[in-house]
Amino acid sequence: MSLDRRQWLGQVGAGAAWVLAGCGGRAGSVGPVTVAGGVGDVRAAMREALAMLAEAGADPAVQVVQRRRVAAAARGPTRGVRRHGWAEVVLALTDGDGRRRRRRLDTLGADVLIGAAEELAAAVRPSRGRSLAPAIGDPVRLAAPAGGDLPRRSDDGWLAQLGQLTERADRVGASRIVERAVLLEVEELVGWHLAPGRDLEQRRVRARAGAAFLVWSGPLPSVGLAERAGVGDGMGEGAIELLGDDELAAAAARALELPTPAEPASAARPLLLGPAAVATLSRVLAAAVDAGRWPEGVAPSAPADDPAVAPAVIGATLSAEPDPAQPGADLVDDDGAPVSPRVVIAAGAIGAAGRGGAGRGHLRWQPGVVTPAALMTGIDDGWRVDELRAAHLDPGRRRLTLLADRAREVRAGALTGRVFADVVLMVPVAAVLRPGAIGADLSLHSGRDDAGWWSVEAPAVRTMATVMARRA
Repeated sequence: MSLDRRQWLGQVGAGAAWVLAGCGGRAGSVGPVTVAGGVGDVRAAMREALAMLAEAGADPAVQVVQRRRVAAAARGPTRGVRRHGWAEVVLALTDGDGRRRRRRLDTLGADVLIGAAEELAAAVRPSRGRSLAPAIGDPVRLAAPAGGDLPRRSDDGWLAQLGQLTERADRVGASRIVERAVLLEVEELVGWHLAPGRDLEQRRVRARAGAAFLVWSGPLPSVGLAERAGVGDGMGEGAIELLGDDELAAAAARALELPTPAEPASAARPLLLGPAAVATLSRVLAAAVDAGRWPEGVAPSAPADDPAVAPAVIGATLSAEPDPAQPGADLVDDDGAPVSPRVVIAAGAIGAAGRGGAGRGHLRWQPGVVTPAALMTGIDDGWRVDELRAAHLDPGRRRLTLLADRAREVRAGALTGRVFADVVLMVPVAAVLRPGAIGADLSLHSGRDDAGWWSVEAPAVRTMATVMARRA
């Protein structure tokens, strides 16, 4: 694998690459979404649309979500600010055959909303006995932090704040061979969700700060990443404080770390996954539960068993929770109903797969009883991986494939100092559901990727894996 100077910017995250590649370092602006006729007109149109859907089918729902995002990124002297606003409109009902029908729009307006409801109602076989005016109830606020709108700071104001983060990154990664890029991003969400007996309103402000340090050593870059997300009205001004100097320094040190000029021996050995690596893995597990993509023989509510895995001593428990204080938690589902806590894994058994919702929540592991020091002292000959670049579930082989920039060799419970770059780890599904040991301490990790905002509280986990060099 090889990256040029522009491609490596993607290591910071989709937002940063989009800002600098899209506007070429020039400040760009996309106006915020406006509500034609005002919020009151749209809410009245939502109620009228709900009445139309109630006449045509069961369980009607209408929701409107507005998002505004400001992203500022810098790489060396190149800096840019991008503003983006968009709307998400969803109308849904259940037809006479029990199928859930949905209509999605990206244009917001009372006339557009009513027209879409008429089209959806006409396409569905009417059900008798539906009320033309379903009772909705009084509005309930799910999350409405105190304060005003997303700060309407000028581009110069955002660039000034970005400059402060750049200065901090420069201090810890001041080597001339280190390239640096930083990102600040703030997103405001305002949503209304109507259904019979339900009128919900929410407003959330989420933000993230990111930094990437890169050293070119041959065709492959050595990358150190730091990213943290938060939620709350103060994120407009406080996003820069999400990343501490210690996190920036650790990312810079990872970029400067020299790998061992050899390939790791390919064999099944004990593996200690750090909390950041477990956080990445957790998101893949939650997505698989949502989609019902589980390997044959590893069924919901059934213990996992795999003869290739050493005898396990504990079953993992992972849950998804709608915690409004965490950036990864969505508060409503596709129909605008409040999200309930979900079980992803319970004591080594998979939760109810294919029901959705797990991927929307803040993921939290149940901590184990093993101290961080004891997790590694239990490894005679194995590996420690602190972070993962990516993770993939292969249902057919009942296996997880993990990509890591670094794998550290462990002998007799201690690091040997040998570090292998760009490795692939093959982990049986059962080795994750029932690992050898789970750490007692949880660590919070968060950010945003192409799938959306995420946050995970994860421990370190000791399991089994086959580590090998990645082939281009």
